[in-house]
Amino acid sequence: MLPHSLSSVRTTPLATLSAYEQLHRDPNVLFAGYKLPHPLLYKIITRIHTTSQSSPTQAYTQATKDLDKELEYLMQAFEDEKNRCEPRL
Repeated sequence: MLPHSLSSVRTTPLATLSAYEQLHRDPNVLFAGYKLPHPLLYKIITRIHTTSQSSPTQAYTQATKDLDKELEYLMQAFEDEKNRCEPRL
């Protein structure tokens, strides 16, 4: 049987979607999905299946770290471009 995780997470749907986009890049992740039981409830149910090389917790933790690095890079690129385009006084 494949290792998996089924848990409730309190987070925004956009953050969850971004984390799952990142999870799908991991070769040790066989399946990653989530569902919102009800649009008015602040609850997301997640399921992550991994190979024996990784656990769902490890995969999710790595995905959030990778996503954080990617967002830091984008913020820095935005700041650099903003500074380049601002008129000099």
